[in-house]
Amino acid sequence: MNRVTDRMAIQEKHEESILQKGIQQLTSKSKSYQFLENEDDLYPVSDIKEKYSNDNFR
Repeated sequence: MNRVTDRMAIQEKHEESILQKGIQQLTSKSKSYQFLENEDDLYPVSDIKEKYSNDNFR
């Protein structure tokens, strides 16, 4: 790649990062799903057939 293309790629990644951070801030402050905090669990853990953890997604 040439310098102009490299700069454009870096700028695009930077802009995407800024957008992603903005979206994260908006969703973290949003009250759209606040009702779920007070909801009772619909299904007990015993109903789960397969459990996932963060380790499964690395």
